[in-house]
Amino acid sequence: MNCRTIHLLDLPDEILLILLKKLGSVDALYSLLNVNKRLDQMARSIDNTNSLNFSNILSNDQFSSINNVQLDGFCDEILPQIHHNIAALTLDIFSMKRILLACKYPNLTVIVLTNFLPDILLQRLRDRSSIALLFYQQIRHLTVKSEKEMFTSQSFTAVCLYILIFCKNLSYLNMNQWLITTHSYFSIRNRSIDISSSNLHTLLINVVTFDGCLWLLDGRLEQLRSFTVRVLKIRRSEMNNDSQKILSNLKEFSLTSCFYTNAYDCRILPLLRRMPNLETLTLCLDIIRLTVIDGLHLNEELLIHIMNLNKFIFRICTVLRPFESNYLLTMNDIKNTFINWKYSSVNCCIDHFSDGYTYCHIYSTPFRMTHFMNLSNSFCGHHFLYATSVVLYDTRSFEHDYFEWLSQACPSLKELVINNSKPQKNKCQIAITNDKQIVSKISFLNLWKLSFIYAHIDYVDQFLCYANTYLPTLHTLSIQYDKLVTISNNFTKDSNVNDIISLGFTIAGGNDRPIVNNFISIVVSRIIENGLADRDKQLRLYDILLRVNDIDYSNIKHHTAVEILKTSGKKVSLRIRRLTFRFMKIIELEHQNGKLGISIEGGIGSEYFKGDHGVFITYIPNQTIKQLNIGDRLIEISSAKNTYDLRFVTHNEAKKRIGLACSDSQKISPEICSLSGLRTLSLNVPRAILYLTNLQVLDLSANRIQEINDDIEFLEVDELNLNNNQISQISTNISKCKRLKILRLDNNMLKIESIPTSLLKNSTVFLLSVNGNFFEETQFQLIEGYDDYERRYTANQRKRDATAILLLN
Repeated sequence: MNCRTIHLLDLPDEILLILLKKLGSVDALYSLLNVNKRLDQMARSIDNTNSLNFSNILSNDQFSSINNVQLDGFCDEILPQIHHNIAALTLDIFSMKRILLACKYPNLTVIVLTNFLPDILLQRLRDRSSIALLFYQQIRHLTVKSEKEMFTSQSFTAVCLYILIFCKNLSYLNMNQWLITTHSYFSIRNRSIDISSSNLHTLLINVVTFDGCLWLLDGRLEQLRSFTVRVLKIRRSEMNNDSQKILSNLKEFSLTSCFYTNAYDCRILPLLRRMPNLETLTLCLDIIRLTVIDGLHLNEELLIHIMNLNKFIFRICTVLRPFESNYLLTMNDIKNTFINWKYSSVNCCIDHFSDGYTYCHIYSTPFRMTHFMNLSNSFCGHHFLYATSVVLYDTRSFEHDYFEWLSQACPSLKELVINNSKPQKNKCQIAITNDKQIVSKISFLNLWKLSFIYAHIDYVDQFLCYANTYLPTLHTLSIQYDKLVTISNNFTKDSNVNDIISLGFTIAGGNDRPIVNNFISIVVSRIIENGLADRDKQLRLYDILLRVNDIDYSNIKHHTAVEILKTSGKKVSLRIRRLTFRFMKIIELEHQNGKLGISIEGGIGSEYFKGDHGVFITYIPNQTIKQLNIGDRLIEISSAKNTYDLRFVTHNEAKKRIGLACSDSQKISPEICSLSGLRTLSLNVPRAILYLTNLQVLDLSANRIQEINDDIEFLEVDELNLNNNQISQISTNISKCKRLKILRLDNNMLKIESIPTSLLKNSTVFLLSVNGNFFEETQFQLIEGYDDYERRYTANQRKRDATAILLLN
């Protein structure tokens, strides 16, 4: 048999173009430009240079930018040759300045920013450089994406407002719709801010309150045609002052509420009726109501006001309060209301739960939304192929076969929350083959986040027992510590928890899951408290594993590395590389306008010294900072508020953390010694706190407090933090605290009946946080006095809106 070697240049143009498309424009340009005339022409083609993406998405949905060597090559040689072809750029926020200043881009109109940080973008837009001019004159489409919560709602709001003011030619704006974080919400406080746009026709944004949504729709965006909004909480308004102006220009509208709302009839429905010319409508809502929302309601109360609607996509769950008539409601009753439905087909599901509540779901099929709330046993047989985030809820137990169905019904699932306090009856399915018991093993190949905060311990065993469930990509686990100790037999039982919890440590990295760029080393990412590694005291955080039992770890897949450790036996021999410090000192610096006046190099993926991923000082202008020297390694940076670890970070992350420390306070210092202006007090053990009459904030979290007794009425404080205790009883005297405005009771042992009615009806508390207790938010919203509390909350929000001033310049 004759074998013939085929070279790349022997392939026809059609095959080469397919290969180039698979390779990607950036890699194709970097690899093939100036190699030879034929490949050079293909690499320079308009199709290959029209849109460049300098930010990749890893398997864990994190962004990774190109390395510094590639960046140098593009900025110095490649971009100046093809700049006239470029119409769209996807950039990391930290490489944006260098790429945009590398040359002029006469045809650039589209920018996508990843690893978005509002303060940095705001600085670029305000500095009056060529970058600001580019955004002002040319950019028409702008999208920002962020993977982490590295900014506040205030900074996010500030940059949103400045973009709307400054970028006058912008027609499309997508503010962080790809990855949702708890801080990426627009919160308008000063409603008198004068903002308008005559060009913006598409807006995608997250807002804190429904008022923010209405503010954006009050006519200031006169050409707005498409509006996609995700609202954190939709509450009833204390005053009926919502605008009645018809939104005749709006053609597409999408509304998602992150939490349950009882304001559908008084706020959502009136807004939708003001959109008579809508052609596409998308609703994703969980509504607390006395009567069900079905096809009859939608036709008679909503769609009759939107005569031009062509496409209606929805997922609506109605939570009905306990009434005898609700138990008579059947799926056929709901289906019959959609008999003459002219839009996409509709599926429905009804649950009459044992606590008296009825949940009625109606949703468009095929289901293409990414989120689904309150998925129960009744949904078995349905499919949700595009769902990435799912909340499970039932008052009946979830059995092993239910999770088998879930893994197949939701193949794209990345985030799962389990809310079920009922123990399993049949913990696994067992088949008998050749007189051997074989457990049916379930796989969730894309699951990234998993929460058991409101779940019975049986479900922890179901997912974290390696024999039951396979979770190769699990990264974030929310669980009570005692459940984790129990299920892992004090961290000695083999499980899915962080891959190798039986050894007492977790790892990150691998050639298939690089931590960043090309950094593929296997790194110790966590030492489990009281675990084997912690008790042994030899292994440390950020140690790099070179060999395990004489097996080379320098170029290995993550899963293979995990399996080797899990099957290594009772004795494990580790060869590691560790960065050690011969001398360490702590200094205090005062920055100027957020800058320390130093230059740094290094970090994982861009090592300054070979084999050393530390962050080093490489330049100090005129040696102005006497305490520092060129070559010093930065270990951590602390402000008055926070401490940021710099031992194991990328170069960009190091710059980000230094910037955050500078924004925290003027002086960067490890500790504060003066207590003369004490306003906030955190105590490990409660002391004679009743005599501290000038306190504003009292933090008694994590003290194993079991009860709030009658003496609480004498406490004089504005904010009381009792999170992470064991509180099961609250004295009614808490409503007598004269100054108390904010009360935090997260992660305690409270039942719904433990919340005093007087606390909601008669106290001065306007912010009460009770997440992580033995009841659901829906139950909290339905107890007596909640409406009084909600009025205080709303009044406080309005007071803040009236007095706060947002500085844009």
